[in-house]
Amino acid sequence: MSRRIGALPSPGMPATQWQGMPRGRAGVPRSPAPLERELAGIRQLVVLMGEEVDRAITRAVCGLLDRDVDVCAGVIAQGARLHALQGELRRKVLDLIGGLPADRTALNPRVTGTLAGDGYRIEKVVFESVPGFHVTALLYVPEAPAGPKPAVLLACGHSPIGKAYPSYQEIAIRLVRRGYVVLCWDPVGQGERSQFWDATRGRSRYNLVCGEHAVLGNLAVLAGASLLRWEVWDGMRAVDYLLTRSEVDARRVAITGTSGGGTQSAWIGALDPRIAVVIPSCYVTALPMRMANRIFEDPDTDPEQDPSGLVSAGIDHAGLLLLVYPRALFVASAVKDFVPIEGARLTFREVAKMYRRFGHGDRVGMTEGYHEHRFSLENQTAAFAFLDRSSAQPMREGLAAEPTRPPEALRCTPSGQVRVDLPGRSLMPAYTSLSKIDLEDLVAYLGSLRPKR
Repeated sequence: MSRRIGALPSPGMPATQWQGMPRGRAGVPRSPAPLERELAGIRQLVVLMGEEVDRAITRAVCGLLDRDVDVCAGVIAQGARLHALQGELRRKVLDLIGGLPADRTALNPRVTGTLAGDGYRIEKVVFESVPGFHVTALLYVPEAPAGPKPAVLLACGHSPIGKAYPSYQEIAIRLVRRGYVVLCWDPVGQGERSQFWDATRGRSRYNLVCGEHAVLGNLAVLAGASLLRWEVWDGMRAVDYLLTRSEVDARRVAITGTSGGGTQSAWIGALDPRIAVVIPSCYVTALPMRMANRIFEDPDTDPEQDPSGLVSAGIDHAGLLLLVYPRALFVASAVKDFVPIEGARLTFREVAKMYRRFGHGDRVGMTEGYHEHRFSLENQTAAFAFLDRSSAQPMREGLAAEPTRPPEALRCTPSGQVRVDLPGRSLMPAYTSLSKIDLEDLVAYLGSLRPKR
C-alpha cells in the first residue's frame, strides 16, 4: 500500500526523531524549544542549499552555540533529508501533470483599457502564457503609497464569468485598498477563455467551467498530462508579468483563491518559489477522505481538481504543501464544506509539525469558518491578517462591502472571447503535440456520436 508522502516520519528517518514535538490548536502552534530557535538559521541554510555539511563545520557551529555536537549534527541531517524529500515530491508532482513547458516565451503583454476606482485603478491586461495562448486578466493598482508594493495573485474559482465574478471583484478591491497590487486572471475554459466557443450561438459548445474542464481535462489525461499543467503555467507566467511591473516588490508576492482558485493557489504556490505567501481556500484536505465523498458530495467532473496519479505516486495534500516550506502558508477551510474538514485538519497538522520542527511555526496557520464552501468574510479576515503580517504591511481591521462592476465593463476583448477577437490557438494543438493521438479529430468524432436534438 502506498504511504502518503507528507505523513511523518519521512522515509529512512526513525520515528523517535519526530515524536514529542509541542502541539497547539490548529493555526496556533506553541513556541519551539530554545535549541530549535537557536538552530533555525542553520537548518534553513541547509534546507535551501541542500548540501552535505562537513562534520568539522558542524562541530564549529555547535561550539559557538555551546551545544552538543551530536544534537546539532542530527538537526542538520534532518534538514538535508527534508530537502531531499522536497526534491522527490517536486519531481513526482511535475511528472504526473506532464511537466511544464521548457521555455518562458515572450509574454507580449498589452493593456487594452483602464478603469478608475476609488483610490485605485484597474488595467485590462492580455498576455500570452505560450505563443498564441492568450490570458485575460485584471490588474488592480493602488494609487498610494509610491514605490514598489506587495502583490497578490488572485486565482479564480469555478465561475463561468471568471475574474468578473462579484466575489472575486470584492476580494481584489479589499486587497488593493490594503496596499496590494492584485492580478486576477481567467482560468482556461472560463470567462473570456472558452476553448470551444460557438460564435454563431454566442456560447460554449459545452458549458463553461465544468463542461469545458471535463473535456479538456480528460483529453489531457489521454495525452499523458493534466489540465492542471496549463493552469499552473498560466499562474507562473502571471508571476512573470507581475515582475515586469515597476509597482511590484518582487520579494513580496502572494497567491490566494478559493475552490478551483484554492487548487491553483496550492499548486502554483507549491511549484513557484518566487511566491512568498500561499493561501489556498476550500481545497486542502486528505485524499482518502476526499475520495470517500467525491461522487456524492461533489459530482462535477473536474479532472484538474484531483489529478490522475496522485494516489499511486503516494502524494497527498500534505506532500504538496510541504513544497511551500519554508515560505509562509495559511490554509482557509469551511467546517460544512464538501471538501472534508477532517482531512484539512489532518493535513495541516502534518505540515505545521514540519514548520515547527525547523523553527518556523510563525510561518504557518489555519482558520476554519462554520459555513459551507466559500471564502467567507471571517476567513478572509484571518487570511488577510496573516498576509499583512507576512508581507510587512500595516495591520487593518474590518472588511467593507465593495461595489462591483458588471462583467461587460471588465472585458479585456471586444466580444468577451479571445478565440473570437485574437489570433492564436486553443489548447487542442498543444495536447496533440504531447500525444500520438490527434485529439481534435477524436473530439470531432465523439461529437458526431451525440444524439440529434
